[in-house]
Amino acid sequence: MKNYESASKKVDYSLKLKSYVDNTCRKILNDSQVLLQSLSSEDSKTKNLAAIQVQNLFEFESKISSLLELHELEQNRFSNTRKFVDICDQISTVVNNLKKKNPQVKTIVEIHYPSHKPEVRLKPDLFQKWFFNCLDKLYSNKAVSRIKIEVFNKKNVTVIKISQKGLSGENDKNTKGIDWIFAKLYFELENGDLTHEQDGGLKLLFTSAGPDEEVVSKADDVTDVEILKKLKDGDDLPTLSPIAIKIVKLASDASSSAQDIANVISLDPAMTAKLLKVVNSPFYGFAKEITSVSQAVALLGMKAVRTLALCISILDTFPSESDRKFDYRSYWERSFASAVTCRITAKKLALHIEEEAFITGLTQNIGSLIFARFYPTKYTRILEKHKKNADELIAAEQNSWGIDHAKLGSELFSLWKMPAILGQTILYHHSPSKVPENNHDLKNLATLVYLSELSSRVLFDGKKSVTLQHLKTEYKSLLKIDEIEVDEIMQLVSNEIEIVAGEFNFTIKTPIDYAQILQNANIELAKINLDYEQINRALENEKKRADELTLKLRKANKLLEEEVNTDGLTKLYNHRFFFELVTKEFANAQRNNFPLSCILIDIDFFKKVNDIYGHQIGDKVLERIGKILKEAIRTGDFAARYGGEEFAIILPNTVVDKAKMVAERIRKSAENKNLIDNFENKKITLSAGVASTENNNVANAIELVGLADKAVYKAKKEGRNRVVVYSHDKLKI
Repeated sequence: MKNYESASKKVDYSLKLKSYVDNTCRKILNDSQVLLQSLSSEDSKTKNLAAIQVQNLFEFESKISSLLELHELEQNRFSNTRKFVDICDQISTVVNNLKKKNPQVKTIVEIHYPSHKPEVRLKPDLFQKWFFNCLDKLYSNKAVSRIKIEVFNKKNVTVIKISQKGLSGENDKNTKGIDWIFAKLYFELENGDLTHEQDGGLKLLFTSAGPDEEVVSKADDVTDVEILKKLKDGDDLPTLSPIAIKIVKLASDASSSAQDIANVISLDPAMTAKLLKVVNSPFYGFAKEITSVSQAVALLGMKAVRTLALCISILDTFPSESDRKFDYRSYWERSFASAVTCRITAKKLALHIEEEAFITGLTQNIGSLIFARFYPTKYTRILEKHKKNADELIAAEQNSWGIDHAKLGSELFSLWKMPAILGQTILYHHSPSKVPENNHDLKNLATLVYLSELSSRVLFDGKKSVTLQHLKTEYKSLLKIDEIEVDEIMQLVSNEIEIVAGEFNFTIKTPIDYAQILQNANIELAKINLDYEQINRALENEKKRADELTLKLRKANKLLEEEVNTDGLTKLYNHRFFFELVTKEFANAQRNNFPLSCILIDIDFFKKVNDIYGHQIGDKVLERIGKILKEAIRTGDFAARYGGEEFAIILPNTVVDKAKMVAERIRKSAENKNLIDNFENKKITLSAGVASTENNNVANAIELVGLADKAVYKAKKEGRNRVVVYSHDKLKI
């Protein structure tokens, strides 16, 4: 391969380009003089000369544009605008563009790609431009009926051969129109080499990484790049709503706020109604009705609302009812089962990825919907034959289209500009073991989705005993969750799936009773090894076990509820549940005309504690203050970790003076205790703010908390380590 860096090459190209510019300018000057002398005449010679002049100007402009383009590429050869791309994908894009440009031309392009697609580092837009320019000269030759493009790897070199050899029609070397100076220069700048063959064809060489492979023909079948091209062109494919697209864009913008997302969702009344329906469902279990998107964002957080909005949009994008070609209903039943399984398991393991788990569980097989959209009859046959074995299904998809539903779904999410981790999870959901070990979030998500697909088979497929045993084995191997806990998870899934699906306006028509499934599965297993009497004993044991499971589930539900509502470090209530409580208590106080007081507490200079002693010491301080709060309040009062180093207390039926006494008692207790081990003189102090409904202008619970927050701010401003009571007239210490 020729080396562009050689000095002689640079000089050679520079001289040729300089000569071309000089000659073109001289010709334009001469022609302009003739035109000036012939302005008054109307003969054909003058008109022809004017036309040539215009053509020369166009060509000159094109040359200068190309020169500047290549100069920029030369100056930025190692910038991030150059990237590794699938060269076969690039070639197919160019061929499709040629067909669109010249629909009347009957030229057939025969393409042969290797089974391992080589990747080459280049600028895709420039490659497509110059490859298009070269191929267009062959494609536009009306005498040529067939062009053959071969791509293969040879000793880490990717070879692209374009030939007319052995083709019908006149075999004219139609490469004279190619701008060889610029084309060769461009490909050399991309570490390639362009040559023109004896048969009138072209050959390109690129350095690439990959094994040597023989050419595999796909001329008679659908290729992966062709079906991906359908996606990119949007051929007959539903797209996400403009609202959903804006939500994705806002969520990926660090400068956007929760209110920005709320404002966008509120523009779509239908989405707003559906979202509020889900938020107010038992799926989230808020005590008070959420009446606005802004309120939903405040309580759930931006990520959760974004996920719900995207799920709603995706469900609206694809059909939900089956037709004669594809069983969409079965698809969505399984998808909801997977989504609920993912969310419950993520919550049980406290992975803090419940929202991502739900949406990836719901959409893990969205690539199957693309196959069903374009090839419904063929794909239904493939699904019926291989749906019980993921590896066989993937192999059948690869054999038919050169791509499987996992890769296709990942590509769709990429085109929709969804968060990268969602598309990557879809890509790896059948093979979480292939995810790099250091990518913990992706590993966790891919594992959850993989297991959720097995759980949906347990709920909807036959041979449940074998599938259930496999599910339990995988749960234990991948997540260290034993069989009893798997049964608890599956029971929760069977309890919640109909509720969750219903809130998204989808009805689960197939009844799901995991207790019955478990019993039947155990019977199936028992029949293999046990005689009739042993089966009866096993049934009695299973009934007893089912009763025990019911009891454990009740306890587990209680524990799960506590975990959801409790801060893991301080064991106080968390921020979300605090707002539920204060809203509920405010309504109760208004209804019964009782006073309600709120205390907000902030640790003074807590950042210095973390900076000086480390976060482990800081966590111990938070734990000990949480203990002080528990000891200071009465039964019926509620203490919560409001956030970071902030705490909150709700005091029902308590006047402001009594609330101030509680706050003062907590402040003194913290001041008098050594909250940092082995540091005698390092005291921790607190600033507290108190507010009460005795201020008649308090309109709601959120305003009450806000007044307490203002009092805290005043306490800090006045020197910290003090209690301030909020009053509309004044703030008093």
